[in-house]
Amino acid sequence: MIRDTPRSKQSRSSAASDVYKRQATANANKAATNANEKAQKAETAANNANTQANRAKEQADNPPKIGENGNWWKWDETQKKYVDTGILAKGGILYPTFTIDPDTMELIMYYQDDIAADMFDIDNEGFLIFNPK
Repeated sequence: MIRDTPRSKQSRSSAASDVYKRQATANANKAATNANEKAQKAETAANNANTQANRAKEQADNPPKIGENGNWWKWDETQKKYVDTGILAKGGILYPTFTIDPDTMELIMYYQDDIAADMFDIDNEGFLIFNPK
């Protein structure tokens, strides 16, 4: 009768050790790949945050202001200059008030300031014309 010689304990231990080493190497490689991907995402997020911080600083350094024409002017990031918004910066009532001179029967229009002066007009037929800026 021929008998197979059993493997030695050392031989089985060495084979198991090789399997564990390969698995450990594969796990380490996967962890390194994951770490690299996460580092790239973190770098992208940091770059995006820096871009937004720079934009916020630019807006803070160039706040909206009232232009010579009485409108709000805001900073345009693309053009790197102030642009007219077309929005009047004055508060209060911009609509005129009217009275009639009883002696002449003339309609008299009153308005708040010079900015509103060219926004209202009375045409030849007596109609009030509103000319928004």
